Amino acid sequence: MTDGKIKLSSSVGSSNLDSNTSVPQDFEEVDDIKRNTLNAKATYKFSKNLSLALGYMWEKFEVEDFDSTGFTYIPLTSTGAFNGAIFMGTIPEDYDANVFYTKLTYIF
Repeated sequence: MTDGKIKLSSSVGSSNLDSNTSVPQDFEEVDDIKRNTLNAKATYKFSKNLSLALGYMWEKFEVEDFDSTGFTYIPLTSTGAFNGAIFMGTIPEDYDANVFYTKLTYIF
């Protein structure tokens, strides 16, 4: 599990050099990731050389990020070219995966 944040600070400007009139807002959800996994397996040995395994794997992945919550923003230059990697919509999607498997092993 990760819990990222972006904290910004800037004094409210009162001079010619800083015309900032408000305090910037922080980003509380930055790559907040939860990942849960389960991997259960049972193995049966038929002999010294031969075994069979039956298994189940489950994984749940959830991500929250300011880049994908509430708006879509892709920065472009004045000519329309891509201008940066942040806000480009490359955050992975949530998923819930279930896998059942068998494995036959022979040792010789």
